[in-house]
Amino acid sequence: MDEGLWNLIPVGESLLRRTGALMISAPVDVFIRTGDAVHLATAKEIGEREIWTNDRHMLNAASWFGLTGRSVWFIGQSMNFAPGSAGRWPGSPRASVNSD
Repeated sequence: MDEGLWNLIPVGESLLRRTGALMISAPVDVFIRTGDAVHLATAKEIGEREIWTNDRHMLNAASWFGLTGRSVWFIGQSMNFAPGSAGRWPGSPRASVNSD
């Protein structure tokens, strides 16, 4: 923290209320845990445009919070996760669903 690696952001009532409203109004295909939702809302609040994570639920929910989700699994590649993608990266069992 002293060297600038971490920037602690206070979480107040207004941020928690906005987070709750976003969670309640999210589409049914957006699964997000409360702590992750606070993380996403805080990132948006401080002006971040991207969120880097290996959590597929956060990647899927990022755009609902107004952020671009970037997967740390694909550093060096541009891989965005849009709503409904559920973090389906290549090789994922969910990426190769048989439609027969």
